[in-house]
Amino acid sequence: MYSIKTDLGVSGNQTVNKDLMIKGSAVIDNNLTVKGTVDFANATFTQIDVTGAANLKDINSSGTANLNDVLVSGNTTIGNSDADAVTVNGVSTFNAGIVAKDDLTVQGDVLIGDADTDTLRVNATSEFAAAVSFSDAVVIGEDNTDTLTVKSTASFEDAVEVKGDTSLKGNLVMADDTIATFDDVVINGSLGGNFSIANGNFTTLNVSGSTTLKNTTVAGNLSGTGYSSTFSTYNVAGQNGVIQFSYNDPARPSDIKTSLEPYKVSSEEFQGHKAKIDHVVFGDPSFNDYGLTAKGKASVDYLDIVGNSTTGKGRAFLTVGGDASFVGNSTFGGTTTVGDLVIGGSVTGLKFSDLDVEGNLSVAGASNLKSVNLSGNITGTSSSATFATYNVAGQAGVIQFSYNDPARPSDIKSAIEPYKVSSNEFQGKKSAIGHSVVGDVTF
Repeated sequence: MYSIKTDLGVSGNQTVNKDLMIKGSAVIDNNLTVKGTVDFANATFTQIDVTGAANLKDINSSGTANLNDVLVSGNTTIGNSDADAVTVNGVSTFNAGIVAKDDLTVQGDVLIGDADTDTLRVNATSEFAAAVSFSDAVVIGEDNTDTLTVKSTASFEDAVEVKGDTSLKGNLVMADDTIATFDDVVINGSLGGNFSIANGNFTTLNVSGSTTLKNTTVAGNLSGTGYSSTFSTYNVAGQNGVIQFSYNDPARPSDIKTSLEPYKVSSEEFQGHKAKIDHVVFGDPSFNDYGLTAKGKASVDYLDIVGNSTTGKGRAFLTVGGDASFVGNSTFGGTTTVGDLVIGGSVTGLKFSDLDVEGNLSVAGASNLKSVNLSGNITGTSSSATFATYNVAGQAGVIQFSYNDPARPSDIKSAIEPYKVSSNEFQGKKSAIGHSVVGDVTF
């Protein structure tokens, strides 16, 4: 070993074949090539080029250091101020953990992990200012206090699993034919697009577009004021199921509101073109109005008018306001009031058990009358009546002529009384009289 205790100055090329220890200062004006190992206790270099492996400890560099293969075995501090910068132009490999105590800015691509067993754990709040693409399963958060904030557009090309609660305060836009599976979803805003929901519990659900619901169970009320719903088939479940209207008209408190029950349809008014009903009860006997009003033609197989005990017989059972045409046989068992009865054709088998005519009865053809009681007059001017037997009832009954000839005021008008026949002139061929008085003494 060579030991130099004073300064060493070398101006030319020198070769040292043994160990060299310099305790003083060494100034080397030319290149220094060391093929072995060099230990420096304290050295200052203007420029060091290391082509092989170098073990450096406690290096303070004020200039530029070009290091080829550098192995740092101890703790290494780069920079002594937050204004210092470290620039690494090549690929950096960290075999152990990295702790970044301040902001970390990565301007290029970042690849973390080389296998699906690697883990990226972020304990602080994460913000993505640009689009984020996940090509495999992503697990975010492990506690309900964890938060994922995405301020820009996020694109998910594979499955995304969220085990904790997720709060979306902005819009969630999903492409067509995209399937999303959620356990429990709470939506406080609007939900747009097309969705297929297996099960859902909604406090308030407002749908502005078209919605397809399949096997939907509504546990609460379904409200759509001002809107309409269209169903191919509307099924109401349960024995007490009913379709009704919540609106109440204060001006119609006693009217029947429309409702549909399993075996009953109720309403104040029914309107339609056709109705097929086996049994119908119309009207209320306490009403003064008509219980049944039929406009147009009505076809009835059999019509029985029996009246009721409330209205009584003070009102006619059947009132015909216009013309009445009876095609077949008609039987009237009670009192029938007819304003004008016109029979245009021949009548066969017209029988009355009781016929009360309060007005005029005009018969154009021949009539067969049996047991007729007249409370008024029978008028047949310019017509004739033929009877097999003409019976005049009562003590004061008389057959007489209503015609008065003004030229014969004193002549005796013909009259037939129960015991007297009077006339101004008698004419005949035979007369059988038991006693006769002829003449007048005043003539």
